[in-house]
This record gives sequence, C-alpha cells and structure tokens, in this order.
Amino acid sequence: MMLATPPTPAPAGDTLEGAVRTVHDRWISETERFLEPVLTAKASFWDRWSGVRYLGDRYDDVFQSERALVEEMRSFLLPDEAERLRQGAQALERLREELDELGRRRGTAVGVAATAREFLDRLKLWCAEIELAAARIPAATLTPEGASVLAHLEAASQAGG
Repeated sequence: MMLATPPTPAPAGDTLEGAVRTVHDRWISETERFLEPVLTAKASFWDRWSGVRYLGDRYDDVFQSERALVEEMRSFLLPDEAERLRQGAQALERLREELDELGRRRGTAVGVAATAREFLDRLKLWCAEIELAAARIPAATLTPEGASVLAHLEAASQAGG
C-alpha cells in the first residue's frame, strides 16, 4: 500500500500559510486575553460570564469563518489531515458548549478553569494544523469564496486584535 505524501511546500509568500498564521496569532491572543481571567479557580462569576459571552459572540464568528476556510482548503488536504481538522473543530465546539454551560452557573470556577485551559490548548493545536496544511496551498488557487473568507478573517483579526 502506497502512502500519499504531501507536495513540497511552496515559498511562504506564495502560500496561504503567512496570512493564516497572522490571523491565528491575533485570534489566539485575543481569545487568551478574554479567557485568562477564568483560568484560575478564583475567577468570579462575572469573569466566567464575560469569557462565555466572548466565546458565543466574537470567537464564534471567527471560528465559523475558520471552518469555512478549512472547507475551501479541503481539496488540497490529505484524507487524514481533513479528518484531523474536522475532529479538532468538533472538539473545540464541544468544549465551547461545555464552557458556555459551566460559565453561566455559580460555583463552577474550578471546572471552568480546567475546561478553558483544555480549550486554549486545543485551539492552538487546531490552528497549528491548519497552518501546516496551508503551507502547501498556493494562495492563487483559492476560489473567490475562499478568498472572501480569508479577507473576512484578516479584517476580523485586525478589528479585534
């Protein structure tokens, strides 16, 4: 059985990697800023509430756009990459829902802190996996829809960062 090997990465300026990495750096930094107050078991109810609100509003808009970009990249992905990215998105969605549920209740600071840490770790991993795949995808091959999604992500990351 032959294993599929990814093509050699193109120069970084010619691929999606640079743009995607910049978006991710800003997005992760913003998400950390909003979740940092809940990473301690001493977080107040209002800290948890603010973190949950961020995840349900601003974060979710970027997350859905990221998923759309991954879908646009799908034809360039190896089957195991596509599956890993799909599972990563599902894990993030599950953790976000768990944080939403926990963060709205009193007496859940310890659970929120642990879940928020796992959430941030998974977000960083998922973004790194997208960047790795994007290193092989020439920017010029994006469909008009893909280019629109990327432009939305770039604008959103500048507005929020």
